[in-house]
Parts: sequence; structure tokens; C-alpha cells
Amino acid sequence: MFYCDLDLSERAKGIPSDSTIPRFMMADNIGILCLAKPSVSRYGLGKSFVEVIDTMSQPAIPSMDQAWELLNRYTKNPSLIKHALAVSAVMEALAKRYHEDAALYRQVGLLHDFDYEAFPEIGAHTVEGGKILAREGFPNIVIEAIQSHVTENHIERDTWLKKSIYAADELTGFIVAVTLVRPTKSLSEVTPKSVKKKLKDKSFAKGVNRDDVYQGAMGLDMELDELIQFIVKALIPHAEEIDLNP
Repeated sequence: MFYCDLDLSERAKGIPSDSTIPRFMMADNIGILCLAKPSVSRYGLGKSFVEVIDTMSQPAIPSMDQAWELLNRYTKNPSLIKHALAVSAVMEALAKRYHEDAALYRQVGLLHDFDYEAFPEIGAHTVEGGKILAREGFPNIVIEAIQSHVTENHIERDTWLKKSIYAADELTGFIVAVTLVRPTKSLSEVTPKSVKKKLKDKSFAKGVNRDDVYQGAMGLDMELDELIQFIVKALIPHAEEIDLNP
């Protein structure tokens, strides 16, 4: 997990103080998974009939409004809130790339670090959060995906969902950090070259695990340059919510 620790006095622009869900997350709430179209992999192979039936048997997932409320209940740091919004936006874009459930991906992105303030230690982060999510009615597909982004949990990343949250977390936070040190704070000015240069600087954003960045791209079968460009493009429409410029 990585986020930029900014000295901000309010939540991301456009987020009302009453915790109303940000506008980019209002397109649709997560409903029952059986209503989603069967996923198709990037290689054109659809899910089997048995897999579709198994998906239909999944319990209903709580709405994005519930996820947003849960995030704000456990997370008070504005930088962590913005990190959650940024990763959620990137996850939605990845879902579309792999023909997956965009609402499910958004929710996993939003909640992947919701327990970090309360349980920052390895062995507790996402583990204790998983218990909370279960009590709140979130199904295992959400809980296991969130827990899989912490390598020390030893959960196999055997789905696009798990591979996506692992790849999106560290690199999204790093790209935001690179953007923040630019005079314009403009995402459009961030290039793969500028990001990779900062990755080589071990004193910059020291909390970022460089191995996670490289391994995350490999897991998505993407070159690092391609993934950087993909994330930047995904963040630009949501720049205002995370206090950046397009």
C-alpha cells in the first residue's frame, strides 16, 4: 500500500462533507452479481457455464454508498481517502480492459486500504479488515481480492481482479506522488520516462515497493510503460477528486 501524505485540510474537491459519494462513483450501484454479463478474458475465452452459475450464487454485494460510508468510518486521513478514490478509478478502467464487472472492481479499489489507519501492521492490515467486511455483509470475492494485494497474506492472484488490485495499488500511488512534485500538478505532463526516472531514485517515495510495481505490470501482461500510460489516462477524468490537475 502506498499513498501520498499531503497536508490537506479537506477531502478531495467535489466530495461533500456529509460523505455523499463522489460523482464518478454514482453511475451505478453494485447489485447482484448474476445480473452482470459473464466475463471475457483478453484472449476471448468466456467463463464456463459452471463458473457463471457459481457467480449467480454469490450473495448480493453492498452498494457503493455503503462502501463509501465504511471507508469514511475507518479512514480519516484525507490522503488515504484520495488514494482510495484514485485506485478505484484505475480499477474501473482495468475492469473495462478485461471485460469484467466495473462496479465490483471499483468497490475493491475503494476499500482495499480502508482498515490501514486502524491496522497498519503486516499480518493485521486487510486481515482484520476482512473480518469487518464480513460482518458488514461483503462477500468473499471482495474480501479475498482485497487481502490478495498484501503479498504477506500468501493468497494466489489467480483472477484478473486480484492481479488488478495488486498492480493498481502501488503504481497509482507512485504516479500521484510524481504528479504532485510537478509545478503544475498536471497528470497530462506525467510520462513513463518521468515515472521510471523517479522509480530509480530510492529516496523518492521510499514507501513504494519497487518489486510490487514491476511484478504488478507483469501480472497484467503489460509492459511497465503501457501500464503507466494506462493509469495516467484513467486518472485524468478524476483529477479534481484527488486534488490534481488533468
